[in-house]
Amino acid sequence: MVEYFRCQRCELIFTDFFDEWSNQDFSDFIYNDEYIKVDPEYETVRPCRSAAELAGSLDGAQDARLLDYGSGSGAFAQEMRQRGFGATESYDPISNPVPPTGKFDIITCFDVIEHTTDPRHTLAEMMGYLADDGCLLVGQTLQPADIAEIRGNWWYVAPRNGHVTFYSSETMHFYAADNGLRFDDFGNLFALTHPRRSPLTEAIIERRGPKVRRILLGSPPADAGEFSGWHIAETTPDGDFRWTREADVSLGTHPTPFGEFRVILNYKGTISPQFLHASRIRAGTVESPIRTHEGLLYALFDFPAAGMRDIVIRQPPIPSPAALGQGEDRRPLGLAISCL
Repeated sequence: MVEYFRCQRCELIFTDFFDEWSNQDFSDFIYNDEYIKVDPEYETVRPCRSAAELAGSLDGAQDARLLDYGSGSGAFAQEMRQRGFGATESYDPISNPVPPTGKFDIITCFDVIEHTTDPRHTLAEMMGYLADDGCLLVGQTLQPADIAEIRGNWWYVAPRNGHVTFYSSETMHFYAADNGLRFDDFGNLFALTHPRRSPLTEAIIERRGPKVRRILLGSPPADAGEFSGWHIAETTPDGDFRWTREADVSLGTHPTPFGEFRVILNYKGTISPQFLHASRIRAGTVESPIRTHEGLLYALFDFPAAGMRDIVIRQPPIPSPAALGQGEDRRPLGLAISCL
């Protein structure tokens, strides 16, 4: 039995089953001669595909120092050198464990960090090899939107493949903020950089679009008085907020981009966890479940085209604290959302 856990703070999914394993243990029992049977694209197909997909974004970086971290067979670096990126090197803690020297303008890491039992250390090691104005590009399969429902039935949860750690986009946002890094999210590829970026780094990131866009919304300002769908604002030491009082509450009409998009709400609480779980956010005609993270509510969308869309909080019938036996307040109280 290999058990996996999910952090309620950063959404990281992980197992501690391999925590005491050495690199030799992984070589003996995971990355052995049988590994090709469980990951047939590992040696050449996936590295060559990654090089073909990335080369265009790196135009102008042919003379830059490039490190492929977690290089496996080394096929990615070989393919990049053939495409004109002659200063490409490989490093893999298991298959090519000689550490590189110096700093690199670009570091790539594809389908690697799901294999680490210590993601903070692995990401910090990569950032340590990065030039102060360089760019770390990480290609990673992220948790699907319905991971809370499918749990360990996600196909990517595969301990025989050495998959021990799984990330959401929020995990990486959290890591970047915690370490003073800049983070650009392109879905299953993201960039981590130090605060100062070179023109080359800026150009690479600009070419990778469209990014996962985010919009932070909230309840009407406290000085707006009465407002449809909301109770009067309440004041706390942490700021003003309003309770929702109607099942459908408009957050206004907003420009939404092509591709992945995230609606984020600062919130103070809910009438009950079950009520929050049953609530949704609708953007245009698309509804998405509400997820929680570090005092935030958010919902994920993926739009086929840009456009102006109405964004609405959709809730079940709203109870009062009195109806739930939580006091004498008979107002319908749903979600407590921070004021803009």
